[in-house]
Amino acid sequence: DNPCPQTSVKALTFYSIWNQALARVIDRVKPGIFHCPDYHNAMSCMYLERTLPVVVMLHNAEYQGAITTQQFGSVERAALAKVFNVSENVLTTM
Repeated sequence: DNPCPQTSVKALTFYSIWNQALARVIDRVKPGIFHCPDYHNAMSCMYLERTLPVVVMLHNAEYQGAITTQQFGSVERAALAKVFNVSENVLTTM
């Protein structure tokens, strides 16, 4: 049993694919601003081809934002970079 299922590799891989697909939609539609409804869509900004103003609306953040990967070191950063298909540098500069 994983006490925090949102941090499983399967869940993180899903969010990675979701955010990459969302970024492609945003790039094709070319909105003037992206209203990001919650944290699971916020990572799509890492994959955008252009700079875009973003409004992030977090609701129920105490429940949804509490994941065990909030505090991580170089080993965890490397694993997340691999799952999200980004460089480790992207994760350290966010």
